[in-house]
Amino acid sequence: MKHNRRKHSPSFKARVALEVLKGEETTSEMASRFEVHPSQICTWKKALAEGAAGIFGDDDNDKNKDDAKPIAQLYQQIGQLKVERDFLESSLGRSRWYVSAGCWTSAAPAYTTRLQELLRRPSIS
Repeated sequence: MKHNRRKHSPSFKARVALEVLKGEETTSEMASRFEVHPSQICTWKKALAEGAAGIFGDDDNDKNKDDAKPIAQLYQQIGQLKVERDFLESSLGRSRWYVSAGCWTSAAPAYTTRLQELLRRPSIS
């Protein structure tokens, strides 16, 4: 026999967690009253306790600092890659070097000369 999984709304979870924090009933009594498993009630209680500080905005500065660190590292890496690319361009020279079969070579492939000739011809219309 298959049981459908129940999905509880955030307001229901908050209401149950607040009832647990009041401490008027045991977790088992509340579990039978709200028809949920006691471990689920403990999970909601823990989530409420951990997230309560965020309601008042105390952790906003910590979140911004945590977000800024990876962004700064990415910008640093982008800058380093740009410097490396500029160095390679200047040391290899764009006009003298060609990529052939995944390797840098100073000899121009034969097809480039033929291609240039074809491009210089006036088109027939």
